[in-house]
Amino acid sequence: MSNSNIQAKLFNYSKPLSNFETDINNDLNIEEIFAKVNKTQSAYGAQFLYNYLLTTNYFIDTGMIEEDQRKIENLRTPKLDNLLQKANTYRDSHVIDLLHAKLELPKWIKILAIVPILLYAIGFVGILQNNLIILSIPAALCCNTIIYIWSKRELLYHMFGLSALRKFIKIAKHIHQIKSDLKGIKSDSAPNLSISIALFFQDLNNSTGKEPITGTIIETLKLITNIEFYSYWYCINKIQDNNKLLLDQYNYIGYIDMLLSLSSIEECYNTCKPQFTDKSKIDLKDAYHPLIENCVTNSIYSEDGRVLITGANMSGKTIFLKQLAINIYLAQKLNLCFATHAIVPKVPVYSYISISDSLAEGESYYSSELNRIKHIIASCKKKPGLVIIDEIFKGTNRNEQVAMGCSVLKHLSKTAANTFASTHDIELVNLLNDFENYYFEMKYDSNNYFFDYKIQKGNLLPKNAIKLAEILKLDKEIVSDANKLYTELSMQ
Repeated sequence: MSNSNIQAKLFNYSKPLSNFETDINNDLNIEEIFAKVNKTQSAYGAQFLYNYLLTTNYFIDTGMIEEDQRKIENLRTPKLDNLLQKANTYRDSHVIDLLHAKLELPKWIKILAIVPILLYAIGFVGILQNNLIILSIPAALCCNTIIYIWSKRELLYHMFGLSALRKFIKIAKHIHQIKSDLKGIKSDSAPNLSISIALFFQDLNNSTGKEPITGTIIETLKLITNIEFYSYWYCINKIQDNNKLLLDQYNYIGYIDMLLSLSSIEECYNTCKPQFTDKSKIDLKDAYHPLIENCVTNSIYSEDGRVLITGANMSGKTIFLKQLAINIYLAQKLNLCFATHAIVPKVPVYSYISISDSLAEGESYYSSELNRIKHIIASCKKKPGLVIIDEIFKGTNRNEQVAMGCSVLKHLSKTAANTFASTHDIELVNLLNDFENYYFEMKYDSNNYFFDYKIQKGNLLPKNAIKLAEILKLDKEIVSDANKLYTELSMQ
């Protein structure tokens, strides 16, 4: 199983996301963001952080996160770090499977489990009286063999979770002892479970095979006594009785690990604590995209949150829009931004960036665009948010693209909290005169064309498609014909 699948276990047990929410996660590359910022120490912390980042409608108040982070840093001890670090094995990642499993023994196995005990008792009497009822002992062994084979299969399925349960309970008890009392996620008490059986399971898988003679003896004892089965029965009853408490504690430990990891993120990257506003104002200084190595920083200030961005192909428009969305999203999720200064609104993020058609569903590119816009408009009616649109309605003819794009963006400027869009069409810029204009450009220096990826105030007619074709050494005749045709079209 891949590492990403292991980290997604808690997320997979949560309420499924809608297609629209999944599209937003894909647009913002949230899985890759998780991989970049994941500095948690335990399997529980990694699974909690993954679930928290990808669940788009789940936010812990940033004020609580900040207060809880300070509190847990003050309570942080080498022992706590050591316990969390030790809970980062493949087995530890399966504790969540155990807590979500339907642990119930079949009635027939419960009944059958009592029979060997009675038969052994009868056989013992037979030994004392030296009569034929001693034959009940082989009958007991037959029953135990059936139970042994059944329990081996069941134990194998839950082995990893059971073997790591002791570690999990130990961490929970230690955290309860340091009296963390956090606000973002509550935990009333530590699980009060006996861990002696879990200790037994810790080495259950490794008890045979290393030393053949010892392994054979142990397996024979298991077969005769069925201690493995009775231990399993005891464990699952305890887990079922304390299931809600265990799940709450799992999230609590994961939350603490996430809080501890925030300090590591702040040490590894240039970040800042955001300030939040109830207005549409956005003020980001030296912001950058965390997934791009040596990313060029950009600053943006918008009082009313309506911005239209033009610029040359490959000049940085899409990266800028993603960077903006990611920083505003992470500001609300983790109380940090990849910038030197940030004033942002507390609003959901709705995106229209990576649109694709669907052959399986018979959906054309333009139809996919319309569906995404429909979801954005409906979402803004419920809760106004930051809308990010990268080149609206590319899947239709130019006149209708401009008409539809203008109409949608005007509507969103009234219903969304903030609207940032990019376009190649200067006509759309002229029609949307209520929007602030910014642009990126391709520059020329010493016979070389290059991009500085810096956003600038104003608008610029994006004209570099033919020049890029020339730079990338497309057939000279094609480039020449394209230049001539462009000149003719421009004169009409």
